[in-house]
Amino acid sequence: MRRRDGREVLPVRWRASLTLWAVALVLTSVPYVVFLFADTESYGFTSFGERECPGWELQFELSSYTWFLYVVPTPVVVAVAFAGWGLLARKGFRRWGRALGWAAGIQVALYGAVEFALAGFDAVAADGCGRQWSIFLDAGSARWHLYNFLIAFLIFLAVRVRHAGPPRRGPFSRTTAALVACLVPAVLTTMDAAPAKVTRVSSKACEPWEIARYVPQQPKPEQREIAFICTFRLQPALPRSLAHAPDQELILFGHHLCGVMLRGGLQAEVLQEDWEIAPNSPELTQSLAYLCPEVDRRRRQEAEQSRQEEERFATTAERRCASSPPHRPLIRPLVRGRAAMWAEWGGLTAYEAEGPSEDQAAFENAFGNHLAGSAPGALAILTADEAMHVCVTVEAYGKRPPVEVKGWDKVVEIPYRSTTGHLVLEDDGTARLPDLAIRGRGGYRVRVHERGAEEAMARDGDAREEFLVIVYPGAAKRTTVLKKGRG
Repeated sequence: MRRRDGREVLPVRWRASLTLWAVALVLTSVPYVVFLFADTESYGFTSFGERECPGWELQFELSSYTWFLYVVPTPVVVAVAFAGWGLLARKGFRRWGRALGWAAGIQVALYGAVEFALAGFDAVAADGCGRQWSIFLDAGSARWHLYNFLIAFLIFLAVRVRHAGPPRRGPFSRTTAALVACLVPAVLTTMDAAPAKVTRVSSKACEPWEIARYVPQQPKPEQREIAFICTFRLQPALPRSLAHAPDQELILFGHHLCGVMLRGGLQAEVLQEDWEIAPNSPELTQSLAYLCPEVDRRRRQEAEQSRQEEERFATTAERRCASSPPHRPLIRPLVRGRAAMWAEWGGLTAYEAEGPSEDQAAFENAFGNHLAGSAPGALAILTADEAMHVCVTVEAYGKRPPVEVKGWDKVVEIPYRSTTGHLVLEDDGTARLPDLAIRGRGGYRVRVHERGAEEAMARDGDAREEFLVIVYPGAAKRTTVLKKGRG
């Protein structure tokens, strides 16, 4: 037969091709229908790979360029290709129809083909990448990919339009029928099965590990994963993608965190910004200790080393302060004390008040004379630098002691009103100094002596700055600069 324009229209047996197209369309629609009526929640895979496997890294690069291929549902793609192929083939444009069918088949199988190809590349070219790909290479995922390959295979067969003649059932057709018979039940079984396991915090399996927050216990080797899952999900404000992620995915994420921590590359800001996880939460620390004993052992070792370093640091400061010549008062003080104190925020403080307003006012007054300031129930003494030890001597007198300025760089006397009768200079709790409010509540004069600011700013400046704080009863309200420093 020929059309008016001279093109040849070959008589075609459509039954085989139409059947293959119909089967492909039905198979590609089945998962959507099942999930449409299934009463389950579905959560996507959270991308948290270590990005050190080349295939795994390339996967993320490709996904940013090929996402548009998966915007249109697969059944729509197959249906449009089916209709387009039929129209083009009837009109005699068999090559264009075949090209349209091949394009649809490639789109159906592309995702699985890329995943298998990149996973195979990593298996050959990179060591230790199996865990990265375990989500894609488990039995269920493999069956889904093969299911899509079968649909693409049926489409490729369907577009092979033959001339008129009785259809023959060759090895190709028998192989196709066998694949349909084997893969369809397997995939349907996967769809009918329960979704990926998600252990809830409220489940009975998590009871022992919720109690473990208050009564510490170590899991047995076979309990490590469930202990990690339960404790990890206990974190406050955990993002939904992790709070409801399947157990296997969560375990993979935990091992990833363990690996990064062992390499020393996991920073608090990364946890907070990339995964919205509170980096200092005790639940995160404990869950990783359950899953990865080596991380727990490394953390304990580092904590012990840090404790020893801090202890040596504090001991050095105490020895350095003790080695400086003690103050020799001209009259006998009623109370006296000496200590190496830690100045965290660039100052020494004594608080009697409840609110922060007096604290702020005391510091503002100290900035006025560059050394000491007060407010009712609050005393502030400025240090040369922050986060350092300073050597402090305190003395309390029943009457005004003689003024001493020799050997000191700055000397300032300020008024102070005790609101509770408890005036004690404090740091982070390690230093112990006596109460200087010897007459309880009321007015006092505080004379502050300072030296060694320049030495404190040097490279080894810890415990180089010295203070002498003298307190005695007094009602005067004025601030007197007895010796002004060079700065």
